[in-house]
Amino acid sequence: MTEAHPYFSGGKHRPQTAKKLSILRKYFAVWLRIWAGPKCADWVDPEWHVIDLLAGTGQACGARGELLSGSPLVLLEEIASHAEQFKTRGITIHLHLVEQDRDRFAALETKVGEFLGANPAVQHVVLAHLVNDDANSAVDALMLSPTSQTPAFIFVDPFGAEINRTTVESLIDLPWKLDVLFNYMVESLRRTYGVAVGSSSRASSAMDTLKDFFGSDIDLSTRGVIDDASTYARAVFASQGLKTAAFRMSKPGTVGTQYILLFASRNDTVVKIVCEVYAKEMTDHFGQMSLLSAGEYLQGIEVIS
Repeated sequence: MTEAHPYFSGGKHRPQTAKKLSILRKYFAVWLRIWAGPKCADWVDPEWHVIDLLAGTGQACGARGELLSGSPLVLLEEIASHAEQFKTRGITIHLHLVEQDRDRFAALETKVGEFLGANPAVQHVVLAHLVNDDANSAVDALMLSPTSQTPAFIFVDPFGAEINRTTVESLIDLPWKLDVLFNYMVESLRRTYGVAVGSSSRASSAMDTLKDFFGSDIDLSTRGVIDDASTYARAVFASQGLKTAAFRMSKPGTVGTQYILLFASRNDTVVKIVCEVYAKEMTDHFGQMSLLSAGEYLQGIEVIS
């Protein structure tokens, strides 16, 4: 019998969540290998930062309704595979996990505590900073002081428009070596836009939320801006010199886009690696193999600059 997720009763089947977490795991494994490699050993800062701005409970529902490791545990599990190497090199990874909901945060604390207790080697290399606060407010409290030699990875997985553009920009502005994986929730943003242009009492509040998310310089007069993640990517990432690779995810059995994973980096080689990760994921349509090869999908992946 499948164990139920405490926040999703009925064993919700979420194959798109499983794919998103698979992409996160595959790229974060690459990120760790790159920074742990010999080419970086002589110059990289030994203090690294990994930030999950909407960390959740530490658990997620998979394709068959089974429990999966959520993003915080995916990050910890991948770090654990390098723990002895990092300890030898004197590397410390600051893992910042932010969750606003009090009950979710309590579950997150439990899951992270259990993992660290069962993996003592990880305790020597990870400093876990768990923050129970709104992500937009929490960033200032993270007390970050990176240098141009500090590796950083940020995962942003909102339900919709909870993350203000200014919050993301404040992190991009820091002088570190930054990669970002941002889940652009098209479906949820469409719903918010529908409310914003409607006649209900919530219309003004919904439009303010969208303006905080996109920024005041983005014209929100048409829904096309919502559907096209490149508008957001160019305004937030390209304007700061980051190139963005986009991965579109639809719900099973539909052709409409549910979300777009945006990976942003200033390193062209890293962007290419992520495009290859995306292409391999595209060959598997929720358990059914595609007729197209990864190479064929690779040619169609959008890189926004």
